[in-house]
Amino acid sequence: MSKRKADPFDHTVIIPGVPEMPAEATRIVAAAAPAPQTAPASRPRGKGLAITLWAAALLLLTGGMTWWFLGSEASTPKTVAASPESVPPSLQGYLDAANQGDTKAMRMLGASYTYGLGVRADKSEGAAWYRKAADAGDPAAVLELKATGDRKP
Repeated sequence: MSKRKADPFDHTVIIPGVPEMPAEATRIVAAAAPAPQTAPASRPRGKGLAITLWAAALLLLTGGMTWWFLGSEASTPKTVAASPESVPPSLQGYLDAANQGDTKAMRMLGASYTYGLGVRADKSEGAAWYRKAADAGDPAAVLELKATGDRKP
């Protein structure tokens, strides 16, 4: 065995009974430095904003394509006068009572058309029923007209 100079970084363990490997067969590999202790990785900021922006862009794109395919006429509902044939059976009693002057029935028809309760939503038809009820003296119909955006009761 040859005498080597003491190397402070040499951590070679000599096991008795096991012959040493020749120096030509060994290669020197630098020991990996221990990783520095860091705080746990936090969630990157701005990821939620990016998702929100992508979702908004997707909604705008689909809305624009829908408008392009269906045309602007798809967003404006056709106004149908409330007649016994056009009102579903669930609202027929309200129509009969409203035609006899019941202001609560008129207001209920206004709510049904405004919010699409039992019929296709038609805000202009709903406002017309609210206006009839307000003209007949129903104070709640006046409030509903103001709440739906119609400023003249």
